[in-house]
Amino acid sequence: QLIKHFRILVGNGHTVCVVEHHIGLLKSCDWIIELGPGASVQGGELMFQGSISEFINYESSNTVAYF
Repeated sequence: QLIKHFRILVGNGHTVCVVEHHIGLLKSCDWIIELGPGASVQGGELMFQGSISEFINYESSNTVAYF
């Protein structure tokens, strides 16, 4: 349901920005920004930004293994 409503918003010309770790939601995104390399005080650096197709080929991400 949530992804459906996000798509409606985007279809109406809005931008949707979501902070999320759910792989199903990430797979439906058209742009990914990954921060890391770790969590909390170990993270915070920009690791990747780009399209989902570019992200799938990004080897420096632990998240990509779940795709």
